[in-house]
Amino acid sequence: MAHVGHRVDYLAGFCCPVGGLVAGKPRVLCHENEIYLSNGSEFVYVYDQEGKVLKAVYRCPDQVWHVELLPQPRQLYILCAHSGIYCVSLDQQSRLMEQTDGDGQESNCPSGVFPVDSDACIFPDSSLCMFTLLNNFVITLSQAHSKWWMKLHELPRPEQESPPYRQVSEVGFCPGPQPGDEGDGPPSRFLPVLCCASSPGTVGSGEGLWCSGGFVLEEPLFSLLFGIDAAMLESPMILCGFPDGQLCSVPLKALSSSPAVDGCHDVSNQDPPVKILHHLEEPIVFIGALRTERRAAEDAEDEQLFGDAGCDCVVAVGHYGKMVAVKADQREEATVPELREYYLRGPILCAACGSGSRMYYSTHSDISAVDLDWVGDSSDPEDAESCAGVLPPVLSPASLSICSVVALSLSSRASEGESELLALSAKGRLMTCGLCSPEDADVGLTPAEAGRRIKELLSGIGNTSERVSFLKKAVDQKNRALASLNQVMNVSAALLSSQEGQKPIACTVTANWSCLLLQDTVTISCLLENCSEYSLEEGWTLCVQLLASSCALEEESVDSATTFTFPIDQLLPGNKRELTLPLGSAADTKLDLPLTISCALYYSLRNILGSGSDSSE
Repeated sequence: MAHVGHRVDYLAGFCCPVGGLVAGKPRVLCHENEIYLSNGSEFVYVYDQEGKVLKAVYRCPDQVWHVELLPQPRQLYILCAHSGIYCVSLDQQSRLMEQTDGDGQESNCPSGVFPVDSDACIFPDSSLCMFTLLNNFVITLSQAHSKWWMKLHELPRPEQESPPYRQVSEVGFCPGPQPGDEGDGPPSRFLPVLCCASSPGTVGSGEGLWCSGGFVLEEPLFSLLFGIDAAMLESPMILCGFPDGQLCSVPLKALSSSPAVDGCHDVSNQDPPVKILHHLEEPIVFIGALRTERRAAEDAEDEQLFGDAGCDCVVAVGHYGKMVAVKADQREEATVPELREYYLRGPILCAACGSGSRMYYSTHSDISAVDLDWVGDSSDPEDAESCAGVLPPVLSPASLSICSVVALSLSSRASEGESELLALSAKGRLMTCGLCSPEDADVGLTPAEAGRRIKELLSGIGNTSERVSFLKKAVDQKNRALASLNQVMNVSAALLSSQEGQKPIACTVTANWSCLLLQDTVTISCLLENCSEYSLEEGWTLCVQLLASSCALEEESVDSATTFTFPIDQLLPGNKRELTLPLGSAADTKLDLPLTISCALYYSLRNILGSGSDSSE
């Protein structure tokens, strides 16, 4: 794709939690002139983009996993780890700020910092992993008893005072387990992804459809993806991307219909209304939709009369770079779905869809843009028309030269034909990235525009310096990892090449009697001698195993053996190290003799992988 022009403006800096920002946990939202941000700590920030000031800070009881905004009424819904979902009224926060400014009295918290009390917890559930808002419903996803549970809760009406949040229904289903995660409870590394897809008929039916992170799909694509029944019912579809890679859909009306007597309709014992759309075989980190085909002039007039026709392509992105795109291909005989898989350079931390056909995704080293708008190179109009509904065979990412971004969001301030991204870097820097087409070049800059361009260039220099620093650090870490691996391979080769004769690294064991605190004790001394030309660096461990001869022929002899481990910080060539360990005192009556003593050197490759990267990769 063509180069994407962009300008970067830094808005503010936020402190990072201990250990840095966690990929998948930070969140950036934008509504009108306000930005709502969580950086993976227990704080949620409200930033005024117009005035460029921090308006408020909310301190939650635990680490914040997810944040959603309900515009009317103005409420923040905050998911805290191992705690539940909290609801904060932004209008009440504004009144509290006015009272605090008027009283002039000191409080326990700094000015503009509001603690979120336990009374604000509307869904206390330690197993909650993710949630989303849809109209007057809260859809939650939790993991318990080796199953995923989707629950539908109805929001109270504004005229009701402190009403309970009624659970309408729940459904359980069993995607495969995430690699490395065992047992119940939310995954420690990857969180599931939830969003909503609706058809144009749902939007135009007067229901006032609103969904956080949702999108509208064209009618042909909606029917092909979710079935003709969902299209006829005009039911919004809940899309779920799981850490095991499954992309599933659940119709909202299957959850919200036919409540039972007790107010909760349990559909877990019935055939679950869950449809598996695809399997990426890696954790899903993003689900979105794009408009890849430009509308004709008459279609644009119809759009003004009857509303948005919707997107024509759905994308799902995996953490390690696998991406799937689905689009309706309108052929002469029938409309068929076209599914194409792409492989991007990962690991992908976050992604966002622009207002057109471009998707933006972030890795540790860069933000890249891919364009799914593709027209065949054929000059024949008939061939070009036949290729109009086809996805591009390959994607060509365009670099934005912005590194270490862990959260992306499309700004609501973007003008027509342009996109503006909100980005949060791993160092806690909030920035906007204005994106424009290369043909929108500046001609005849005024002094004010020239000053702004200079400021943008200086900001770009600072970001490039940060990226160079990050890449240099990554190269140094990989060099250290390769040096450690080379040293381990040399030591292993020296030991294997001298199977007979004198060992380059030998361990001599001797038994001794010693008197300690007026008690005779049997001890053994292990003398580790390095006669090779290689040093044993940090990471090597000497393992000494004691096995009674009476247990040597038993099947469970390994379980009855005793193993002692001694980490070796450094043992240079020609040096020795003596280690002593007790066998037992004379008072012990169960000292089985003779003993078989074996020594071994152990090195864990996790030490090399850990030194190769400070990140979770």
